[in-house]
Amino acid sequence: MEKHKYGRFYKIWSGMRNRVGKKNYNKISLCLRWYKYELFYKDMFLPYGEHIKIHGEKNTTIDRIDNLKGYSPKNCRWATMYVQGNNRRSNVFIEYRGESKTLSQWARIVGISRQNLFKRLKSSWPIDEALNPLGRKGRNTPTLVSDLLEDVYVNKFGTKNRSELISKLETLRNLLSK
Repeated sequence: MEKHKYGRFYKIWSGMRNRVGKKNYNKISLCLRWYKYELFYKDMFLPYGEHIKIHGEKNTTIDRIDNLKGYSPKNCRWATMYVQGNNRRSNVFIEYRGESKTLSQWARIVGISRQNLFKRLKSSWPIDEALNPLGRKGRNTPTLVSDLLEDVYVNKFGTKNRSELISKLETLRNLLSK
């Protein structure tokens, strides 16, 4: 068992304890079981190792599934920084065509920066225009996305990350054509 005070898993446990020990940390609690490092280790080390194999140690953080509840085995999981960033109480959620996502998630889907999307919405752009990668320009976005998809299918851009690009473009095309 890792007890070394410089080990990453131990630092995560220690940081969690320090956060709940602060007076104004949103009154988040820590289950009594996890005040003992050995029991936290027993509950969380195996899934921690599995998460690291997939996402790497630097991209593995402890995340509360329900941010209104405290740290406990039933309410915690290992998550990437991206997942944890989308699980914050301060997130802005946008409902569009029956889907609710955070501002950051929509920005990533349509391929613009979070800051750009935020500025568009703050400037009272209609949601359809704000979520259009080309903004208020007159180009037919679904046609542009279809053209890009065709270029990817015929391997115009090479094979690196091809399936990921196809998936993102198809998602974008479906979103824009609804």
